[in-house]
Amino acid sequence: MSKTKITLLLTFSFILLTFNSIAQTDTPFDKKLFKEQKDAFKEAKDNLDAGNKLFEVIPSTYINDNDNEYKVRVSYYKEALPLFSRANKFNPNNAELNYKLGRCYL
Repeated sequence: MSKTKITLLLTFSFILLTFNSIAQTDTPFDKKLFKEQKDAFKEAKDNLDAGNKLFEVIPSTYINDNDNEYKVRVSYYKEALPLFSRANKFNPNNAELNYKLGRCYL
């Protein structure tokens, strides 16, 4: 290939990757952003709060993964998973929620 074609290909790839990363936005669970969906927001926020209480009962940084407490943490994660899933149906663009969902699935 000629230098011109390689340069064009690299430029196009860079532009494509740049736009792709810009398109990802974090949408917080904020009442102001969901004014038209008050009931659905309240239900999703309640699910998120209940899931957070279960998720944060035992912080993952506190436990050695070889302890029996690891099994306890996993059981809390299993209980939090359906709550996070319901909140995620309402707002799938929340980064923290997506992280916690991923931790629950692991």
